[in-house]
Amino acid sequence: SSSSCSSSNVLHALCQPLLGSLTSNIEHVSVGSAICLQSLIEAENWKHAGAGIVAEVCHVVSICFLEKGKKTPAHIRLVAALSKFNANGLQGYGSSLLKLASDIILTSPSGSGSGSGSGFGLGLSSPSGLSSVSWHHRVAAAHLIGTILCCFDPHGLNSEVLLIATNALESCRCDKAPMVRQAVTKAISLYKDKDLGCNSKVSPISHGIAESEVSPDPRKRGARRKRLWKVEESC
Repeated sequence: SSSSCSSSNVLHALCQPLLGSLTSNIEHVSVGSAICLQSLIEAENWKHAGAGIVAEVCHVVSICFLEKGKKTPAHIRLVAALSKFNANGLQGYGSSLLKLASDIILTSPSGSGSGSGSGFGLGLSSPSGLSSVSWHHRVAAAHLIGTILCCFDPHGLNSEVLLIATNALESCRCDKAPMVRQAVTKAISLYKDKDLGCNSKVSPISHGIAESEVSPDPRKRGARRKRLWKVEESC
C-alpha cells in the first residue's frame, strides 16, 4: 500500500544518517545513534522497513559490534533488538554475536577481581576486547544471549558456541551483582520456554533443570520459573 511504502521511505531516510553516526569515533555520537536505531527497530512501523534497509542495518550494526569495538551497553541492546525483530537478517552473524556476548558477561566488573568473570578486571585485555566492564554491560549481554537463543534457528548456530553461551549463563546465575543475576535468570527462563521441538539436536542448558522438564504446559513453565527464582534468591 502507499502507506507502507511511505513508511518504508521514512525509515530508510532516518536510518541512513544514524548508520553513518553509529561508526563515529566519538563515543557519545555512536551511543546516541545506537539508542535511536533501537527505538526505530522496536517501533510498530519497523515492520514496514524494506528488505534493503533491514539488511544494511543488520550488516552495519554487526560489523560495528564485532569488528569496530562498539561494545557499550547501548550497542549491545541495539544488537538484541535486531536479534528479536530481524533474526533472519542476523542469522549469519549469530555464532559470532553469541560468542562475544558470552565473553562480555564473563568479563570481571570494572575495579573488581571478584565475581564469576574470568579475571580481566585489572586493565588486561579480555576475549571480549574490553579491559573491564560494568554490570550494565553484563546485563545487556545476558539479554542478548537469551534473545539469540530464543529467536535464532539453533541449527544455524555453532554447537560449541551454543554450549559456551549456555554455560556462561549458568556460571553467572549466582553472580554477586543482583541485576546480573536477574538478567541471567530471565535469559535462562526464556530459553527454557522456547519450543525447541522433539527432534532438535541442540542441547538445552546442561545444568540445573533437566531437558525432560521443558514443557509447553504453562503451569509447568510457571513452576519452573519459580524454581529458577528460588535458585537466584538462594545465591
